[in-house]
Amino acid sequence: MTEAFILRHFDQNKKTILETDSFNYVNDDILSQYNDEETLHLMIYYSKNLSLAECNYEIYDKKLLTIIQAFKHWWSELKLTELSIKMFINHQALTSLIKNKELSRCQMHWVQKLVNFNFKIMYCSGKQNIKVDALTRQVDLVSRSFENEWCHYQRTTILTLN
Repeated sequence: MTEAFILRHFDQNKKTILETDSFNYVNDDILSQYNDEETLHLMIYYSKNLSLAECNYEIYDKKLLTIIQAFKHWWSELKLTELSIKMFINHQALTSLIKNKELSRCQMHWVQKLVNFNFKIMYCSGKQNIKVDALTRQVDLVSRSFENEWCHYQRTTILTLN
């Protein structure tokens, strides 16, 4: 048995990190915070299967949808943060999301949902985004065994701690 806490309660006064990724049929997000000793601790993770329509989105829109879903899911926590939330995503074009002048209607609708949050999108390559990348890739490894991946994308994955 371990003596250290694995998960911690969210504290609106601490530095917050949000890591997001989208891959094939799933969006994954990890919410972490620094403690007083500047050690990063996992708060919670969120994984959501994409609908059939969402599976057909371009990668830019899938990654943007991941951001929207993360803020929607953790709205009550992230709305009250006093410090800017650092959001890491492995799609460099999204780092200038708010400044982009050419957004589709759907993208504009999504971006409007983010204006009340204090956050900064930062690029992090897939190799550096290890925690959230592991969640999305695990789903992909299992789904390859199905004959028709498109029909079985909504199966549930149970993650276990070893």
